Amino acid sequence: MPNNPEKNLAAFLATLPAHKRKAFEFGLLSLTQDELNQINSELGERDVARTEYERLLRRIPAKWREYNARQLADLKAAFLPKNPEGRPRKDELADEAEHLRTTGLSWAKIALRLNQKYGEGTTTKERIRKLVESRRRESRKATPPPEKT
Repeated sequence: MPNNPEKNLAAFLATLPAHKRKAFEFGLLSLTQDELNQINSELGERDVARTEYERLLRRIPAKWREYNARQLADLKAAFLPKNPEGRPRKDELADEAEHLRTTGLSWAKIALRLNQKYGEGTTTKERIRKLVESRRRESRKATPPPEKT
């Protein structure tokens, strides 16, 4: 084998089947379902090939960093949800506040009532006003504008 790390790596990759070469060079996320099935059926062989690939790759720092970044991305994709959940919506609180507002209560009195019912510190007059107003804006966005005749 030549003493050039790039040539050593290219020679090693040339001996591998296409699906293994693709997995090593582009990560597991780049594989099709059929290629993933092939990889899974060859797990023991893949470990030997991976060890050799990583040994050769360590001699090329830029490619080694890229490989590690791909490995991390594969792990994140496998274990983290695609769209992590945010905080829960306060729909019930907003509905109750809107109902109290229609009865003529001020934002301060609505906040006092909600804090008495759900516990101190649940809301303030500013928070409840903004919550109700943001829901009104959302409902206006969802409603199409009237047609002109």
